[in-house]
Amino acid sequence: MEGLPDADSLHRRIVLADATLFHNAFLRLTEPCVKGIKRRGVILMVDVHYEPFYGKSGGPYIHGYRPVRGSVGCFQYLTVSILAGEKRFFIDTLPIHRLASKAELLEKALSRVKALHVKVKAVLLDRGFASGEVIALLKRLRLRYLIHFPRNEKVKVLLAEMGSCLFWSGAFTVKGVKTTLMIVRDGIFDWVFATNMGFSEAFEPIRLYRLRWNIETGHRCKGEAKVKTRSLLHVVRYLLILVAFLLYDLWKLLPGRLPFKRLLINIDDMEEAEHRENKPEATLHLKLPLPPL
Repeated sequence: MEGLPDADSLHRRIVLADATLFHNAFLRLTEPCVKGIKRRGVILMVDVHYEPFYGKSGGPYIHGYRPVRGSVGCFQYLTVSILAGEKRFFIDTLPIHRLASKAELLEKALSRVKALHVKVKAVLLDRGFASGEVIALLKRLRLRYLIHFPRNEKVKVLLAEMGSCLFWSGAFTVKGVKTTLMIVRDGIFDWVFATNMGFSEAFEPIRLYRLRWNIETGHRCKGEAKVKTRSLLHVVRYLLILVAFLLYDLWKLLPGRLPFKRLLINIDDMEEAEHRENKPEATLHLKLPLPPL
């Protein structure tokens, strides 16, 4: 199309770009999602998103974990989502290097949230963040947290000592960092949490933690906008991941209950109409910085 680069030129410019440029652009585009709800307070949900990799070559951003059958590894991204009432948005996404510290990436993301002066009611994290380093970080940032804690040997001993009791709470140490451990049995599952929060009744932490499943639902919806590239370069895949999350946030801003897949089909139809009618104004443009050729 006249005035627009072809696919090869666009790919070359993306390859030459610094991933930080795309990340900063993503932060600017998602910041409006926070306005209007930050004073009411939000639930912050942190997760790791896995993008399967099927190639034959490795790289510093390709992890050995295989999220789906047939994959040989995966790219991993730390994602941060906010929940305020019925409003849910992804507000940050960071690529995870194989040698990276999750705590350092988490600090970067949480510091950005605090810089926006968002009132955080609680931070919900899964077992992958149950480390002394992460707990120390959350305490230093003075954030209320609820972490789904793994069943290590100490926890197994506590579970055995509980017998038929349905609830236990007490002081606990994780790599020298003090926290409170809570064990709640709901008749189906033994829930174990590390937290610095107080609860008025036993099942309240379970109800709060289940809100975290909103981010996992978001990942499944975002999966409709799948990454389709053979590139080993993480900057290329990172850009596609960011665009997918932007599309999810756009979908959440739309009125009504249009399915996410329908939104993607509508955008694709707009692109086809543009090519048929040669009307550039029909295109959905996301302005992201790219280096010159």
